Parts: sequence; structure tokens; C-alpha cells
Amino acid sequence: MKSKISVHQQLRSVVQSHMKIARLIAIAAGLVLGASLCFVVRAQSTSTKQMAPDTLVANLYRQERQVFQQARSRVLLDKYFDKSLADLTWKELLYWESSGSEEDFDYVLYNFGYDEGTTTKLVISKPSYQGRKAQVNVSYDVVYAPPAVPKRSVDKETIIFLLAAGETGWRITDIKYDCQFDWCLHGVKTSLFEMYSMDSNATVAEREYWHAIPCCNNAQGYKDYLQSYPNGAYAGVARAKIRQIETVESGGNQPFKGTGELPIKKSDSAGMLAQGPAMLFKGTTSKLSNQDKQLIFEKLEFSLSRNKKFIVVRDLEDCGDASPSVEIVDLNGDRVEEVFVQWGNLCLAGNTGSNSAVFVKNGSGQFVEVLNVLGAAGVVGTRNKGFPDIKISGPGFCFNVMQWNGTKYEYKCSHEETPGGCTQKGVTTICK
Repeated sequence: MKSKISVHQQLRSVVQSHMKIARLIAIAAGLVLGASLCFVVRAQSTSTKQMAPDTLVANLYRQERQVFQQARSRVLLDKYFDKSLADLTWKELLYWESSGSEEDFDYVLYNFGYDEGTTTKLVISKPSYQGRKAQVNVSYDVVYAPPAVPKRSVDKETIIFLLAAGETGWRITDIKYDCQFDWCLHGVKTSLFEMYSMDSNATVAEREYWHAIPCCNNAQGYKDYLQSYPNGAYAGVARAKIRQIETVESGGNQPFKGTGELPIKKSDSAGMLAQGPAMLFKGTTSKLSNQDKQLIFEKLEFSLSRNKKFIVVRDLEDCGDASPSVEIVDLNGDRVEEVFVQWGNLCLAGNTGSNSAVFVKNGSGQFVEVLNVLGAAGVVGTRNKGFPDIKISGPGFCFNVMQWNGTKYEYKCSHEETPGGCTQKGVTTICK
């Protein structure tokens, strides 16, 4: 009897062992399958989120027609654009849908106004990164041929895509184009986000008025617009364009007004620098007196914002923070300080984004303004009468170079960043 029990017990033990092994195998298989599925899902998610910026841009070009089908669905807009730009683009699509006209949105992925040209040789560059932001340049040729033009010609264009990384992956935050039509002048990049923002803030009547202004160097047209809409959605751009046109008409530089010497306003208290000039020169080290700083502040027509927290341009307070920066330099090596000032935003400087001024001490020991232009001023190697030439940079490929004539800076020549950058715009005085 004992032997039988022993056998039964042995059989039971074997069966139980096999069952345990089977359960362990099933659990292990489940874990492996779960891990595999988890890996696949995570890999798919990672693949979507980590799509490279240039791949996203390339896919946008492939799906161009579907993305910009007017007022049908914004799913694809949200796939490619961040929420702010997608919202504005969607509003633009709805505007054209409600107007009863079909707008060709090819201009979003190409430049404006190429109805008579053909785009070829599209090249999408590898992205450049800065933290969680990226830039992708897209270049292409625009070919013009008879009968649209007298003879065949080719323009090379570049579009800049700006992107940011978010929870759902890379998305386009803005697109910048070479200047065209009623938005900018002289090779300055146009921002799609800023353009759509202004259109979004304008009434239908104002928008139609703005887009009806004859292109392009029509200062009177922009002045008439400001008469009708002094605080309109496009008022800042209109003012900037008037300044740009008048600058070009004056020979590449704004008119030099007298000696630059101004009556000095008294400081808030004896021996103390007023708050505005103190804010302008904060962080600089120089031998400038409080009177010098006050003079420069006044000459540039700066004033404090209503809340006293930032600097604005007098009579243009609605344009917001001028964001001025000051650099103390010695241009001609005589151990006497000169002052570079740069400031601006879209409202104050159009799509150039900045203005620049240079102040030099005259024979009486007072600072005078010797240069005041749109663009970012930078010293180049060539000199005249002890002072270096100054290049006025900005978007585009053709920049003015200014030369010292003994009392102020005046236009010398134009510098081509790329071959043909100036000649395509009709400029004949090219720097050697």
C-alpha cells in the first residue's frame, strides 16, 4: 500500500511540476509579447515625434495640394504647423472661402508673384539646430521665358522654414520669403506669421484698401493709407515702408540733419542721469558724461514706455519695445569713444527688424549723429580718412556699404553676398 501511495504521490508531483512550468512559460511569453508590443508602440511614437525637420518640410511639399484645400479640414495643417500658425492659416483659408474666390496658396511654399515663372531645382537643406528650435532652407530656381519676358532669365530664391519641437514632434512656426509686393522692399524677408497676423487683425475694408495700394515704391499710397487708418493693422509696416522708400530716394542713407546737436533736457535731479538714458546705457562702460547719454537718447527720439519698464520711440509708443542696444567703440583709433546704437522691431523697422545709428564727437567735443539707417550696421576692413567702412546688413543678398567723408557716413557701393545678389535688383555700383 505504501508503494502505491508513493507512486501516486510521485505522479502528482510530476504533474504539478509540469503545470508550474507551463504557467511560468505562459507568463514569460506574455511578458515578452507585452514588451514587444510596448516596444513597437514606443518605436512608432518615437518615429512620429522625432521626424526630422527637413523630412517634415519635404512631406509638406509632397502634400501641398491636400494641406491647403480651402476650408475642408485643418487636420493636415495641424500636422505640419504649430497651433498659432495653423490657426492663422485656417482663418486665411476661411476668408477666401467666404469671399467666393479660389486663392492659389502656392505662395506659401514658394515666393510671391511667380505667375509668369516656372520653379525648378528644388533643394531642401539639412536642418540647423539651436536647442529645441530648427531652421530648414529651401532653395529653387525661378525660370522666366518668352513670351512672358523678352528673354529667358533665372532667379535663385531661398525660403526659410523655422520650426520648434513640441510634444507632438517638430512643427513649423514661421516661413520667411524674399521680399515681394506690398509687404517689404529690397530683398528683405517677409514673415508668413506676421503677414497673416496683420491680415487677421484688419477689417475686410482695411485689408482690401491695403492690398490695393499700387506696388511697390509708392510712398504716397502708404501715406494715404495712414490718413484713413492711422492705427490700422498695417500702420507699422506702412510707416516703415515710407522710411525705406525715402531712404532709397535719398541715395541709400537717411538725410543728414544739421549737426545732430540738440538742446539738453535737465536730468531728474542735479548730477543724476534720467531714467531713460540710464536704461539705454545700462551695462556699458565708457567715459561718456550724463549729458552725452541724454543727448543720444534725445537725438534718437526715444522715450520711456507708459509703465516705465522699457524704451519706445516717441510718437510711436504703440509699436512697443524698441529693444535698443548700445556698443561703445573707437572706430579710428584716436582713443576717443564712438557710439553704435541698434534698435527696432517689425513696426519700427519693417521686415529688416532693426535700425542703426552711429555717433561721433565733433571738434567741439559734442556727439553728433553721423549715420542713421535701416538695417544692422557692422564695420568692414576698408577705411577712408581713418574711419572704417560700415556695411548695412539685413535679409537678402545685397547690402549697402557706407564710407566716412570726413564729417559723416555716406553711400559708397553695394556688397553682393552671393554672385548676382545686387545686379538682379538693378544696382550698378558694386563693391570690389
